Amino acid sequence: RPPPPTPGGGGSHSIQGVYPMLARALGKEIATAIGFVYFLGIVFLAVLECLGACEELFMVNRSLSDFPLAVQMWGSIFMFSLVCLVGGGIKLVSHLGLVFFAVVVLTLILFYIGLFGAPNLHAMDAEEVHDAEGHHVHAEDFNLGLSGENMANNFLPDYSEGKSFATSLSLFFPCFTGILSGANRASSLADPSTAIPYGTLGAITISYLMYMSYMFLWAAVGHRDFLKLDHGQLDLLLWPSVKLAQVGIVLSSLGQALQCLVVAPRLLASIAQDRVLRLLTPLAVKTAGEPKRALVFAYVVGGLCVLLGSLDLVAPLLSMCFLLCYSFMNLNCFVLDILKDPHWRPKWKYFHWSIGLFGFLLCTALMFTINYIYAIVAFALAGGIFVYILHSNAETDWG
Repeated sequence: RPPPPTPGGGGSHSIQGVYPMLARALGKEIATAIGFVYFLGIVFLAVLECLGACEELFMVNRSLSDFPLAVQMWGSIFMFSLVCLVGGGIKLVSHLGLVFFAVVVLTLILFYIGLFGAPNLHAMDAEEVHDAEGHHVHAEDFNLGLSGENMANNFLPDYSEGKSFATSLSLFFPCFTGILSGANRASSLADPSTAIPYGTLGAITISYLMYMSYMFLWAAVGHRDFLKLDHGQLDLLLWPSVKLAQVGIVLSSLGQALQCLVVAPRLLASIAQDRVLRLLTPLAVKTAGEPKRALVFAYVVGGLCVLLGSLDLVAPLLSMCFLLCYSFMNLNCFVLDILKDPHWRPKWKYFHWSIGLFGFLLCTALMFTINYIYAIVAFALAGGIFVYILHSNAETDWG
């Protein structure tokens, strides 16, 4: 009897997530190296969301940042609190996930209302907006309101000093790093072979349409100088309350960080269970079915990264980790199709090995486009782990 399909549409003896899918085609050694880098990427994403929550929290109450290392302190508080919530069990996280989802939907709706209603809708708690010279500015100074004129003027790129397509890509790319969330939690789903393909494709499509609609609406809502203000745009756009939307952004960021801290320990425990990277073996132990040791390890890594205190430093790091994993996922599909593996039966009948090869090359090219130094470091890290695994296992096997 043929084995059931994998989360990605091929065959597998069990559906456990990303790491087993890589291990099946590329071998456990390569899968462990790539899987560990992917684990770091998920932790870095949690760090990014915590730091983003800090920045928005300071907009809600500026007095919270009136001391040295405020970002590091509040980021550490957020990280520790979220780890404690995850330690409470998956049921608690699932219930909190519904609350965070409701907050996200409400915040998105408020953004749409504000963009379509500009400049006629005004927030009850809006503050004065100032330009770089400190001059008070008004909505009419920036032709605020949706118009074709604004769209035409903002359609082409015009980066500020020190910014480029690569820096913008590194900041926007994390928005789409949740593509494997379903596969990472496959063991918790009742029917993963059905839920993951439809859920993943549906989420990507909805997210893409939403992001693109926001980009076009922002481009059409005001003059380019308005979009390039350091801050204050929300005071002229949001309705009915700026603080309400800002709190929503904080909670949305923390909700995403919470989901990352659910996935990362499970991925790490899955890698540790195979005992390929022997240093991780103690992290395979679970307490009441939960990978508590792996969670503590994830917290230590994340807690140290929070101390960087900069979104611009963390964003390229996590982009490299995710793109490295995605590139090898595509390579995985390419190899399975070329080798005609009997367990590989993609549900999409138009799949061709060239798609996997193209995906591998594209992800690799994006890595070097964002930051070639970080890209080299990411490959070197995965390669170093792979060499260490081969060396340590050889020593163990031969005594």
